[in-house]
Amino acid sequence: LFGDAASGQADAALTLPAVPDLPAGDRLAREKLGLGVYVSGHPLDAYGEVARSLATFTAVQARDTFQDGAHRLVGVVTLVEEKVSKKSGKRYAKLTVDDRTGPVSCIVFADQWERFALLAAAGQLIVVHGSFDEKDREAEKRDFRADRIQSLPDLLAAGDVALAITMDDQLAADTPSMDRVKDILAQHAGNAPVYLRYGTGPTPVEKQARAKVHTTLDLLQALRDVVGPTRIT
Repeated sequence: LFGDAASGQADAALTLPAVPDLPAGDRLAREKLGLGVYVSGHPLDAYGEVARSLATFTAVQARDTFQDGAHRLVGVVTLVEEKVSKKSGKRYAKLTVDDRTGPVSCIVFADQWERFALLAAAGQLIVVHGSFDEKDREAEKRDFRADRIQSLPDLLAAGDVALAITMDDQLAADTPSMDRVKDILAQHAGNAPVYLRYGTGPTPVEKQARAKVHTTLDLLQALRDVVGPTRIT
């Protein structure tokens, strides 16, 4: 039974084919489909602090406390349930949107669904503008009622997101880094304002820079490479 091993013959090496890594988006989608959760990351990770700054609440906050007024939810669509209203016969939808901290149930009524259905397919990164119904204040589960939906990548690509750089004396005195920052901003000229933020307390001072930019992931990454990931929001 163990003749080969006893005779000292080496086992044949098992050679596995070289397989390239899946793109991050495909890998995360397969994790969610197969396991029900994201394991190696989250689709919002590439957007860093920008996604956090756009959102006005998280899934955890919505679960624990009723959120008054108008709000923005930023996340990835993980489930789309399209339904037909018995009263009007029109189609509407219930979406599950995951924002890193957990899922949020969103209801998109017929008029909004007709306008925004293509933006809200499963796997899409979106910004949902809306509110919670006051009648659900004491409810255990609440639906976020969508008034408007935007594509997060398109929103960034349009340059509609303002950019802030957190400054301090050390960075301000680092002439090579600041010169590189100016070059990067000039290479991504656009219409979105850039603010220099001084102080990290509850009321930091912000001054608008002369530069205006076209806010993209490439711009954010280039700036983070120079000044560090936590200084760019």
